[in-house]
Amino acid sequence: MSLSARRARAAVDYIVGKGVKVKRIIGAGYGETKLVNGCECEPTNESPCTDPQHQANRRTEVKVLKY
Repeated sequence: MSLSARRARAAVDYIVGKGVKVKRIIGAGYGETKLVNGCECEPTNESPCTDPQHQANRRTEVKVLKY
């Protein structure tokens, strides 16, 4: 969860650095609670999943709510 939170914070910092006001951004880290492929590692950090499957879960999503 802490890695996911840091990744979300870095994404917010990047977008704010490009000129978007911080009050218009929400960053959220979900850890392994919102996986795209069911490839869980916790609590042992061992899994039969491939590296590309793990990489798919290490993502940053940006949703534009209003344009």
